[in-house]
Amino acid sequence: MGGKPHLSASQLAMWSKCPYSWARRYVDGEIIPPGIAALTGTGVHAGAETNFRQKIDTHEDLPANDIVDAAVAGFEARKNGDGFVLTDDEATIGATKVLGTATDQVAQLAKLHATAQAPDYQPTAVEHTTRIVLPNATHDLMAVTDLRDDRGRVVDFKTAAKKPAKEMAANSLQLTVYTAAYAVDNAGRLPRSLRLDFLTKTKTPADTSRTRRATLATSVVWRVESTQRLPLCGPVPIRRVLPTPGGVLRSGAATPPLVPTTIPSESRSDPR
Repeated sequence: MGGKPHLSASQLAMWSKCPYSWARRYVDGEIIPPGIAALTGTGVHAGAETNFRQKIDTHEDLPANDIVDAAVAGFEARKNGDGFVLTDDEATIGATKVLGTATDQVAQLAKLHATAQAPDYQPTAVEHTTRIVLPNATHDLMAVTDLRDDRGRVVDFKTAAKKPAKEMAANSLQLTVYTAAYAVDNAGRLPRSLRLDFLTKTKTPADTSRTRRATLATSVVWRVESTQRLPLCGPVPIRRVLPTPGGVLRSGAATPPLVPTTIPSESRSDPR
């Protein structure tokens, strides 16, 4: 592949919201420290990853306290490595208090993950990286899938401030890219289902038996699933204002999305 660049689902999502922000981040190299919510998500994700990696072989979850410790350590590592930014409201409260509250929330959400999410999965791959080769495009696609399990499910774990929309999984660009990645790794075979598994911090948990799996204090697990075959072209209208290998933006007429319109075959032929 040489030095061919790639795009990820998160890059495409940023592009869809604001191409200028994407250019500042990936062309100009501006890196803005994460907010408290992002740090919280990183911490909880670290706890889940630590547990699921060992569970591939052991088929047993770590004790909840071990998952919590890994989550808090992940939170601290990113905070110390990348720094953080506060909103105006958080700045008024003060960094020490905000970080203390966030640390408690990470521990709470990680414990909920250990008791309500983790037992539902026997992972076969964790943080699996797949390169989706697009031979005639300026970029390939790169996917890092949170989890694949022994029931053929592709899962992305998230934290959020509120209940997710029930159609979110069916409309997810991220799951679309993960589906393409699964097909590349499995000779064109699709996953049995796609799942966004949310841990949500709420002041008053909603009373919904259909999607609510468990509660711990004021935290809630929400699951949004899609068993339909997602079309492998994202809803994002990608125009040819794309980075060249030299890092210079070029503009022009609208073109088909970079994401394949069909499941990639083993030959990985150019979908266009």
